[in-house]
Formats: sequence, C-alpha cells, structure tokens
Amino acid sequence: MPSDLLSREQALSFLDKVGITDGEETLRKDPRRFLSDLLKAYQEHVPFQCVSLLAQSSEERHVPTLEEIVEAGLSLEGGLCFTLNTFFCLLLRALGFKVDVLDGSFSLSCHPHTHEVLLLRDLSEPGDNYIIDVGGGCPFLELIPVKDLPVTRYEAGFEYRYQYLGGMVARLHRIREDSERNQNETWPWAVYRTMLEEQDVRFSDFEATTESHPGLRFIFKFRRFWEWRDVDASDEVKILTEWAEGTQPVPDLLIAGYTSWMLYTIPQRLENDPNSPLDVLDLLMRVHEVVVPLLQRVAHRTRVLVHADTRLRPHSQAKKPGHRLAMNAVFQNFLEDWSEMMFRFFEKFGSGRITRRRRLVTRTVRLEGGLEHLVNMVEEITQGDRPSRGFDRMQSPPEEGAVKDYLRPDESGLWWWDTSLPINMATISECSDLHDRNFTQLPQYSEPVLRCEDHHHSGTATLNFEVHMLLNLICNTHLAVDRHFCCS
Repeated sequence: MPSDLLSREQALSFLDKVGITDGEETLRKDPRRFLSDLLKAYQEHVPFQCVSLLAQSSEERHVPTLEEIVEAGLSLEGGLCFTLNTFFCLLLRALGFKVDVLDGSFSLSCHPHTHEVLLLRDLSEPGDNYIIDVGGGCPFLELIPVKDLPVTRYEAGFEYRYQYLGGMVARLHRIREDSERNQNETWPWAVYRTMLEEQDVRFSDFEATTESHPGLRFIFKFRRFWEWRDVDASDEVKILTEWAEGTQPVPDLLIAGYTSWMLYTIPQRLENDPNSPLDVLDLLMRVHEVVVPLLQRVAHRTRVLVHADTRLRPHSQAKKPGHRLAMNAVFQNFLEDWSEMMFRFFEKFGSGRITRRRRLVTRTVRLEGGLEHLVNMVEEITQGDRPSRGFDRMQSPPEEGAVKDYLRPDESGLWWWDTSLPINMATISECSDLHDRNFTQLPQYSEPVLRCEDHHHSGTATLNFEVHMLLNLICNTHLAVDRHFCCS
C-alpha cells in the first residue's frame, strides 16, 4: 500500500474534524491514550454504511480505489469495512504507527475474504501487538492485545470475545442482554475469523519458545531465491556458500524447498517472453545446478532436509479467473515431479559432470527509426570448463554405544522429506469430494484444516504432522530413546 496517499498534515487536520483536540501533543506523550480516543471519535464521526454503494447503478459499482477511500475518509462519508479499515490504516501510518491490513471472513457468509481488520505492531515494545477493527456495524471501541487472548469486552450493548479458534483469531459477539439472561446456555455467537497466522508468520523471521519449556528456543529465518537471473549472485547462494565453506556457523537444522516458489515467481518476470515456458524450466534447472551441490556440502556440517513440494488443489479459488488459470498451469503435479527428477540428477551426478553455467540477461536491440526492442538472451558465465564442486561422502563412524544425534550429519547426506506428501494428497482428495458434493459453502471447506480454497499451501492437518515430526527430530537425542525408534 503506497505511503504517500495520506500526508501527516492531512492526518492531523482529520483529527480536528473528528473532535480530537491537542491530538499531536497527546500522541507524543501517551500514544495508547491517543489511540483509545481516536478509536471512539473515528467510529462516532465516520459511519459504517452502504448507502453510497446502493446509490450507484449495478454497472457503476466497483471496489473503491485507494484514492476514493482517502476521499471517503477525509470527507467523513464512510463506507464498508474495506473503506473504513483501509483509511484508518493509512491514517495511523501517516501518524507514525506500524499497521498491517489482515484478511478475514464472516462465518455466516458462504464466500471467503469478506472482511478485513488491522494489526497494530510494536506499540510500546517489539511484540506489543493489537487488533483494531473500525469497519463493522457492531462497533468495537478498544484495542485488543494479541498477547492477552482470549479477551472479553462489553461495548455498545454487545458482549465481545476475541480468542484463538482453529489456528486463527476469531471475534464473537452477542447482545449483552441475552448473555446476562442465559449465562449457562451455549452462546449464540456470530463469528468472523481473522487470518492472523498467515499474514503474521509467512515470510517472517521470528523466535519462539513455550511456557512449559522456556529453555527451548526456536529461531526461524525465511529466505527466498529472488535473483534467479544470476542465481550465483543471490543472497541465498552466498549464505549457502558461507555455510558450505565453514566461514559462518550453520543452523541446527536446514529445511529447503523452493520448486513451487520458482515456478510461481519466474513467469511473472518473463510474461513478455515468447519462450517463457521453456525458460522457466531451464532457469529452474539452473537453480538446482547451483543449489544442490551447495546443499550437499552443507549436509556435511548439519542436518539438511529437502522438502517435497505440496500438490495442487484442482478446485481452488482465485480472485480473478485468469489468475486461477495461471495458478493451475504453474502448480501441475508433473512439473513438481520433473523438478524432483532434476534435483536428484544433480544430487547424483553434480560432482562429476562438466557444467556450463548460464544466466538470462536482457539486451537492447536498436532498430531503424530510433526504435528499441528488449530481448531476453542466455549468456555463458562459465570461466572455462570446470567440474561442479562435489564432496567426499565418507564420514567417521559414530562411537560405539553413543546416543544417536539425529541432527548430526552422517553418510546419508541430504534427506528428501516427502513423508507428509500422502497426507497432503489425502486432504486434497477430501477437498475434491466436498466440491463434487456441492459442499463448498460449509465451514470445513474454507477452514485452515483442509484449506480447500488455497491453490497450493498445506492445511493445518498436514502442517501439524510436519511440526510434530520436526519436534521429534530435534528432541530425540535429548530423550535418549532406543536408536531404532524415530519418535517418542
């Protein structure tokens, strides 16, 4: 979202419109009090309404642009959740806060992505995060501290509860009179879910521990191959090289899996190239050619798991029909199988074959009349013939009677991790069965357990299994179980 849509001067002027006096001074002295006052004033002066939408003909109706959202906010016209929460996000960013927009869904709707809320980050310190929602017909006038969930509040005649539900954060609400009259009855909750887990975790580096074992600390770092035109120059290859050569300490456990990411991102850069389908596969093969020998060398120093990519859900949804068609083309199973075959090829023969390294470059061809034409060309970057850098698989045998450390590398080298693939394919079969029976409106279809509406990412049924396997792998050494058992 562009940061220049709303200036700080416009934001301060807006504070005067909604009746906040000395807003800049309060913001400087007590940001929490300022936000509390702003939440109430904003929802009092900027209405939740659909009149503006209904006043348009069906042909004129459209999702408002960011410019239209800013105009609707500054004029106090208001609108639906998309307008109200998006403008509030721009307002807070203009005032110096860290705010993200989160996707959400109403449980009573048969369609996903029907709501949005905000996540305010690092208010007083890193990790001090709050949920904000100023885009509902049932107003909520407080910040919701994520670390204190579940949270119950009473506002505007309603009883609200925010809690974790099925790996997500859910907001539930009911009329307060009903809650007082039926304390012992099941709550007639109206629920919507907010997808915190994906927006908060995906593509992020973070540290985690547990209350029961605070000494157990996990540091997760996410890296993606982005400089695929010249993969040798990518930051990821530099990191792998440092680990392989021993100039940087290796992680305790390295999990690699990049086929789907490469298949998805490379075509976006080659959409004007008539040979792009072949170029995509060629470039993916070149990534394997560079990365696999490095992973083999890193596997000498730490445990390396190569994750088999999950498979396509044939009935998944997309916002645009063209995008859905493209996703179905990108994530076909035979492309995943081909990529695995290339990976295994370089794993087996990479240390002995002569490689000629290439990269894709863009050249400008000058035409008559002062015109120019951009073309993609492949150029050799190999400095003479040289073998791929291999490694010696011989390892010293473990001492007799020693407890096996499953994180220490051994003669097996890389581990191809496809244990969860049957579970992933079973959940895809369940999604297809629900689709064929016309049960796509059921919560089970869109909930994260199966995640049937996602093209490619695993649901929690698969992810939980993988997490359990990783925890067992990490903990088996300390549990000192018989080495013939993989779990405990």
